[in-house]
Amino acid sequence: MNEALFESRSEIYLTIAKPVFEGNAQWRFTDGNRSFSASIEDSVFRKRVDDGIETFARGDRLLVEMLAVQRKESGKLKTDYKILRVIEHLRTSNEVTESFLD
Repeated sequence: MNEALFESRSEIYLTIAKPVFEGNAQWRFTDGNRSFSASIEDSVFRKRVDDGIETFARGDRLLVEMLAVQRKESGKLKTDYKILRVIEHLRTSNEVTESFLD
């Protein structure tokens, strides 16, 4: 039985470790301290990726709104991450490709 214990929303910069272009697989990110997988729920950003508008290089960062859900599964703590919205894509060259703020 899965039991949700805690949810947290935050805006955070993440370095892209491994983008995934096929299906709904989770991308790998690092926040400077740890590496983790997260699903990208932002349909506008995903479409920009699918259409080739967003391109990536080693060291690119995203400013995102992220949801972390901590739960208990089989007696162990697990945390799932979802990128709800991509706010900015910062290229390695420090050039912001586009801000997604309204």
